[in-house]
Amino acid sequence: MAAECAGELGDYWTMHDWLFNNQGIWKFKPGAEKLITNAAIQLGFEPQAFTECLSSRRYEEEVKADDQEALRAGALGTPTFMINGRLFRGFMPYQRFRSVVEAVIAEDGGQ
Repeated sequence: MAAECAGELGDYWTMHDWLFNNQGIWKFKPGAEKLITNAAIQLGFEPQAFTECLSSRRYEEEVKADDQEALRAGALGTPTFMINGRLFRGFMPYQRFRSVVEAVIAEDGGQ
C-alpha cells in the first residue's frame, strides 16, 4: 500500500525500491507503518499526504487482489516470473534468465 500511495504522490518506484531493499527493517516488525512513513518522509514524500493515504487503506483491496492473482498463478514468493504463461520461481543470474526467456520465445515460435 505504501508504494501505491507513493505512486499517487508521483513516485511509485522510489518507495517500491526502498521497501524491497529494506525488508529486514520493516517486514513483520511491530510499528512497521511508522517505519515506512518515516522512510517516505526521508525519501521526500509530503508527510501529511502520505500519512493520510496510508492510514485510509484505500489501496488495500487492490493489493489483496494482486496477492490473490499471484497465488492463483502459482507465485509463492519473490522472485517469481511469468514468461509467456510459464511460471519460473527463484533467483536466476542474468545469463540464465536471458537463456530461459530466449528458450520460451523460441518454443512459442518467436511470439
